Amino acid sequence: LISGSDDNTSKIWNLKDKKSEDFYKGKKQVSSVVVTDNNKVLLASGKNLLLFNMDTKDQISVLDITVWPLLKLKNGNIAAGLGNGLLYLLKVTDEVLVKSQFPRGHKKTINTVIELENNKLITASDENELIMWDCNEPESIYMIKGHEKIVTAMCLIEGNKFASVAKDNSLKIWE
Repeated sequence: LISGSDDNTSKIWNLKDKKSEDFYKGKKQVSSVVVTDNNKVLLASGKNLLLFNMDTKDQISVLDITVWPLLKLKNGNIAAGLGNGLLYLLKVTDEVLVKSQFPRGHKKTINTVIELENNKLITASDENELIMWDCNEPESIYMIKGHEKIVTAMCLIEGNKFASVAKDNSLKIWE
């Protein structure tokens, strides 16, 4: 297991003996971390997206972009929610490549992203609405309204069914 923290570190955890070792120490909060299919580690820290070799812990590349959530998609690509409210799809090889960029989206920082079926993603930001993104049609987004205050968390239930929770003390189930 690998984790990121607001103490500016990332750790690798051995779940068997419940011990950890430092993977990364930086100057900014590690907001998200994902391990790619090709055994690379992608860390979102401050205004940088850092790529590391998992085995050697060597940094391979850096992309100057403010990312909060990262999500490894079923197809191996990475969804990256940006500080400016937009969504990028990334391909990771020995560098981070922007595969797709959605031209519009939230007005505030994306703080969570989940993957539905049929190449659809749902994001929440510091707003009271969700956005459904179609990875096959980057020009197409669909606003989902129903909460009165900021959406704080989401989780996938199954298939295209998911839940969202907001600061208005509401829990919504969507399908």
